[in-house]
Amino acid sequence: MLIAAELKAFFSAGRNNRFASNWRNTEGCLGTRLRGHRLFAGMTHEIYSEFNDSQKTQHINYALSSGSGRFIQQPMALTGFYPGSFDPVHLGHLDIIERAFHFVDALVIGVGVHDGKKPLFDADERIALLKGNVADLVEKPGKSVSIVTFDNLTVDAARDHGARIIIRGLRDGTDYNYESKMDGMNGKMAPGIETVFLSASPETCHIAANLVRQIASMGGDVSP
Repeated sequence: MLIAAELKAFFSAGRNNRFASNWRNTEGCLGTRLRGHRLFAGMTHEIYSEFNDSQKTQHINYALSSGSGRFIQQPMALTGFYPGSFDPVHLGHLDIIERAFHFVDALVIGVGVHDGKKPLFDADERIALLKGNVADLVEKPGKSVSIVTFDNLTVDAARDHGARIIIRGLRDGTDYNYESKMDGMNGKMAPGIETVFLSASPETCHIAANLVRQIASMGGDVSP
């Protein structure tokens, strides 16, 4: 197995051009045999960070091995973006957040702060409510959650935070009709970002933030 210093030399321009030229011309020759060698995913971050941009493929590291000839690719961490007004956060939101961690490694919860809306709770209050409720949902090693505000397009906010998927909850057909149109528009603006729909659980599909606000404003009990 080649050590780190030798790997770096193999991919440096002007040294061992047989490998360097293939690296540049095929963006790493992923899985292609080169005189008995095969490029492997797994190059250390220290080496990878020193290559220039033309030598990098996003989130994938390569190494060189002369051994088994198997192709190995390290899994990329998947970040999801879950946008909403969360005014207020309710059990339906928490259901979607908890289930999102079945397939994402990091979840960014985006609290919308748009001028056209007059929320019941301001942004700081909504963030505090979210923080108080999501902490217990993220207990698995390697999982993380962050809460941010955004006032731009959802796809731009998702891109700003390195998310490759947008997560949306669906309660019924009306939600689907609206969200599917938004998905189509987002796909045109940001083809590299996909939308994942999660159907609401039967226990929470009747909950809506506007109903929670209305019940609370008339003195009703909105506790779980």
